Amino acid sequence: TQTYLEEQVAAHSVFTYSVINTSSFLDWQLERGFMVNLKEHTATIYDGGNVFNSVTTLDTIAEAVVAVIRHPEETKNRHVFVHDAAITQNQLIRISKKIDGKEWKTTPMSTDHTEKDAYEAVEQGDHMIATLGFIARSCWGPG
Repeated sequence: TQTYLEEQVAAHSVFTYSVINTSSFLDWQLERGFMVNLKEHTATIYDGGNVFNSVTTLDTIAEAVVAVIRHPEETKNRHVFVHDAAITQNQLIRISKKIDGKEWKTTPMSTDHTEKDAYEAVEQGDHMIATLGFIARSCWGPG
């Protein structure tokens, strides 16, 4: 999509774009138990759980969209990067334990394996499982 936008700008001088890079949605993922499941105190721990993931709340994303709209010249044909924090899965679990003192059940998982499973899900037409697998790989995989 980004390449297409850049091509359109080159072909049509009146066309512009802004890309807002938000990383993963912190509050959305916590509500759904994707990073860690705060309600059940369970987590699939990817690649040891110490990979930092840049996270952004939905409120911050909304503020970024408004800021881009209010500053069209400054953000024209550019990427705008926003985030609220960089955190690991193990840090999220430690914070939760400090708050409520409950123990956690964790399951180790390799993001290499998760990515392989996601591609298989694409082949089988299960796009939701594929999407979640790719999100896990991009959030918690090294690099």
